[in-house]
Amino acid sequence: MRSLYQLFILFGCVLFVMQSAHALPWDDLTAEQLETTLIEKFAEGNYSPKGADSCLMCHKKNDKVMDIFKGVHGNVTNSASPMAGLQCEACHESLGNHNRGGKEPMIQFGQNSKLSTQTQNTVCQGCHNDAKQMAWHNSTHNLEDIACADCHVVHAATDPALEKLTVNDTCTNCHTREKADMNKRSSHPMKWDQNDLYRLSFTTWVNDRKRVKQTFY
Repeated sequence: MRSLYQLFILFGCVLFVMQSAHALPWDDLTAEQLETTLIEKFAEGNYSPKGADSCLMCHKKNDKVMDIFKGVHGNVTNSASPMAGLQCEACHESLGNHNRGGKEPMIQFGQNSKLSTQTQNTVCQGCHNDAKQMAWHNSTHNLEDIACADCHVVHAATDPALEKLTVNDTCTNCHTREKADMNKRSSHPMKWDQNDLYRLSFTTWVNDRKRVKQTFY
């Protein structure tokens, strides 16, 4: 009986891989239809009793998927980590019948997702909800419809947006004018990792221009 079940799951994985190379069953859904389907799945709460093990039956050969275990979100020993709770389904929704031929969608993040920015961000803020993080609602990035996943990378050992050596590259993917300013003779202080200057108000920066001049010239 167990062998039959494993064969059934394997067959489902094969179907999923074949479909991934072409169109997926939910590709034809509109954003509204997709969101409605996911809400219904959430209400049913049909989570896998095996957690991430069920997901990895199909996805373990995907390096990007496996990179989750290199970072804090994949740390099973951290009680605040998704992997210590519902695991993959904590962020990507309950499994339902997704692994049975890949016929049910999961939550997808990033620029290729059909889900609205608000829907994607709501998942992140289910955990990241302290006073500072919830101030995101009034931020320019939120008002400009920027998703958390547009800048932050969860499936990685470190998030480039939170690392001093890579944060500039992350930001200047969009902030191209600031990137150009960094390469001028009198350049943007962020290029030289002068983050203390970046945090100063404009008035303080002007009043302290002597120290700035000594730093950059």
